[in-house]
Parts: sequence; C-alpha cells; structure tokens
Amino acid sequence: MKRKKRLRIGFFIDWLENTYHLSLMSGINKACERHDINLLAYPGGAINSPRDHEILRNTIYRYAREETVDALIISSGSIGIYAKKKEMEEFVHSFLPFPIVSISHNFPNVHVIIIDNSSGLKKLITHLIIDHGYKNIGFICGPKNNEDAKNRLTTYKKTLKAFNIPYRAEIITPGGFVTRSGIAAVTTFLDKRKVKLDAIVAANDQMAFGVLEELKRRGISVPNDIAVVGFDNVTISQHINPPLSTVMFPSYKAGLEAVELIYNIY
Repeated sequence: MKRKKRLRIGFFIDWLENTYHLSLMSGINKACERHDINLLAYPGGAINSPRDHEILRNTIYRYAREETVDALIISSGSIGIYAKKKEMEEFVHSFLPFPIVSISHNFPNVHVIIIDNSSGLKKLITHLIIDHGYKNIGFICGPKNNEDAKNRLTTYKKTLKAFNIPYRAEIITPGGFVTRSGIAAVTTFLDKRKVKLDAIVAANDQMAFGVLEELKRRGISVPNDIAVVGFDNVTISQHINPPLSTVMFPSYKAGLEAVELIYNIY
C-alpha cells in the first residue's frame, strides 16, 4: 500500500562522537535512505548524567513531537548509562503512543533490539583461560545501572565459574565506559590492592584504551606481562600499538534492524 507521506523517524542518542555512536547512526541512516525515510537525530545527552551540561542537553528530546516525527528509535543503552532501569522506562514511556524501538534495553509496550553481550565475551575470556592458561583475570565494570554493563559482568563471573576459577572481589573494579576509568583501574589493581594479574578484561574498548595507556606509562608490556581485552571492536582498536583484542558489538546492524522494524509496523 502506498504511504500517504514520507515516514519521519527521530533518533535519540546521548552523543555523536565515538565509533559506537557513528556506527549505529550509519546503520540507521542507510536503512532510512533505502526506504526514503526522513531521519532527525536528537543528541540529547545521558539521563541522570553527573555532568550538569549534559543534563541540560536532555531538553533536546522534548522537541520530538507529532509535528516533527512519526516514530522513535532510542539508544537506551547509551542514554541510560547513568539511569536506573525504572527511570529509563519512565523516560521511554513518556513518548508513547509513538511507535518506539529501544536498542539494548527491554521495556513493556516498546519494540526492542537486544544485543548479545554474552557469547563473544565468553569466547574471549575462554581464550585467555584455555589458550594462555590465565587464571588471574581482572575485570573493569561499566556503570552500575547500565544493563549492558551488568550483562558483561555476569558473563565474566559465569565464565570463570565454568572453569572452576574462584570469584575474587579484589580483581573487579568499577568503571564508567570512559578512558579515565581504565587508567584508574590500573592504579587500583596495582597500587592500592597490589594484586597479581595475568590479564585485564574491560567492559568496553574505551576503558581498555585507558588500561593500555597506563600500563605503557609504567613500562609494563602488553600482552607479555599483562594481556588486555575490550568490548565493542571500535575502529581504532586495530590501529593502536599493540592492537586490542576485543568483541564485536554489531551496532551498525542494530541500526539497520531498528529502522526495518519501524518501517514494517508503521
């Protein structure tokens, strides 16, 4: 059936600055071009951000109205990086009855694209254990309220348990998905807790870059002294020295599928 007007999709994202954001945006844009859809991006920052200037940017989301868009794609994993699930649910539901696709987080009455956080990370940690014989494997968490971060920590714990490696709280440290979290984690592990590590698993590549930077500053060889792995497979990860072993996060595909879902239901 021929559509009466060109479909207009609003895309909610915290920022448009790193490889994850741009890859997700590229997938959405490609699918919109394919179906002759108008795309409006709303880079309105994270909900409940500790940075005042980012909270002020949240106002941008309120410009998504019936006069401007017909449906919404919400990158709930990145927008909700500092928010509790209930808070994100209230935020997303405040835009009903728009047709909504949430990427990463599942909410009632909303379509969702769920990203597999488990299989790739499990394989990477298994590789460290089986192929390299590592047992002292540290982990840098993501933000405590972020669902993707929670799933990655759970995968880490379950994988170690599967190989009868004891859980050790002293080799797990908080993080915020930013480079400085990786730098701080090295200081926590090596200076404050003085733990011996064979490898460090970061819940995203950005923190892994911080680990690499700090280990290099200390003259610690990677991977000879301590191996470092990440999650997301951002483009730069293959061009740094040494290249970062990481898990592919299919953000481009998620963007494509989100648009296709709206196109088929609208």
